[in-house]
Amino acid sequence: YFRSDNQETPNGRDIFIPYVVDAEYFYLNNWNISLSLRPKFIFANCLAKSDEVVRNWRLKAYNLLSVHHLVVNNSIVVSSYTSEKVFDEALLVSDFCFIIPGDTTSTSRLYKAIFSGCIPVIFVTNLQQLPFQSFVDWSTFAVIVLKDMLNYPHKIDTLLKKLSVIRNDSERLAEFKLNLLLVSKCFDWHSMSWPSPYHLSMLELFHSDACGSNSMKTDKSNSMQNALCNFRSRTKI
Repeated sequence: YFRSDNQETPNGRDIFIPYVVDAEYFYLNNWNISLSLRPKFIFANCLAKSDEVVRNWRLKAYNLLSVHHLVVNNSIVVSSYTSEKVFDEALLVSDFCFIIPGDTTSTSRLYKAIFSGCIPVIFVTNLQQLPFQSFVDWSTFAVIVLKDMLNYPHKIDTLLKKLSVIRNDSERLAEFKLNLLLVSKCFDWHSMSWPSPYHLSMLELFHSDACGSNSMKTDKSNSMQNALCNFRSRTKI
């Protein structure tokens, strides 16, 4: 969605909406049956293609994480390129997945991680690029860090220690994964029941229009607040 009122927004868009991915593949693999530890600690697919130099943040992540690859008994899986099938299977056996920014913070990989029950570690370029922030609390099911962390190896060390603490706390790990299950419906375009991305996208557009227009701004903002309160009363996230 592009703005028509010349106001600046990230990448010129009114709102950011989720990518369309095949959520049913992950549901059929019954990832949500177990909220406990998985075989792999972290999965990081850092490059889309071996010759793709434009995504330098993913290259930095690959170089940094490769250092840790053998240190952690192979529990950190770092790859420069994988097929879609291998990527999806890796998500299903990993507790965390590094989401490295490409064109925007929001990528199809993020939603695959959510549907697979793999806790996304999102390196953000701009917090506004995460969809539905008025409705979902991303911090309850994802770990969000600044992408500039990839410039500092010692900060990656600190991040890995933080993730290890979460992973070793069975109750906290289960809470993250349960929240992923609860929130996944908000990003599943195959779902038509409330709260689907169709509902939330319309509410986001409604909110964007209410905030950008002086006429009827108060009425629309009040309506948005009512919708928001109604949403939160019907969901756990």
